[in-house]
Amino acid sequence: MTRSLAYALVALLLPTHLVAGAWPREQGEAFLSLKVGSSDGAETSYAIYSEYGATPRLTLGLSADRYALRTGAVELFSRFALRPESATQISTEFNVGYEFDTRPVTWPVMGDRLSFGAAVMVGRGFSTPVGAAWADLRVGRRTTLDQLRTETEAKLTTGVSPTERVKLFVDIEHDIVDRIEAEPESFTTVAPTVAVELAKGTHATVGYTVDPGGDLPSRIDVGVWLAF
Repeated sequence: MTRSLAYALVALLLPTHLVAGAWPREQGEAFLSLKVGSSDGAETSYAIYSEYGATPRLTLGLSADRYALRTGAVELFSRFALRPESATQISTEFNVGYEFDTRPVTWPVMGDRLSFGAAVMVGRGFSTPVGAAWADLRVGRRTTLDQLRTETEAKLTTGVSPTERVKLFVDIEHDIVDRIEAEPESFTTVAPTVAVELAKGTHATVGYTVDPGGDLPSRIDVGVWLAF
């Protein structure tokens, strides 16, 4: 697995709109997402994601992903809502992450694994004949501490709730990875997902991620959301 492919797989595991979009988490509310995925290459991935509403505008969060046998990533972030009372939500995010790789052949270079970044998110809800719907756009950029790699991402999420217990949505994401002394690489993924409420504050999710260009393996994910 190349490093650029590994970075793209990390992006694939980032949480979906209903978990981390432009809307802030309510103050005092916590959220936990657990997800297990299986790819075409028979590799199993695991993802843990959590949020906490620190104030009416500030949401704090942590994500931890394992996307191969001995590789993965951890990220801390803070998201600030600029217009929490507006119909059109606008938020900014700042994050710091660390990629880990425990394979024996890999020499641990901190500067190549520690990264920091920022993003802007814009979201809006609207009604349709099918049910309440929403759209969320995220544009972000992150770079490694040694500035040898920069990743630019753009993700559009749109979905609808045809019933009170069911949510259908799709993520369309495009990532561009720039590395010193290497040609830029880009990846595009499409990930439809269905979330079904099992009980108050508990949802089960099933999703499928595919790369139309064929650079990344397809993956099926199952998971659970807990809000408390």
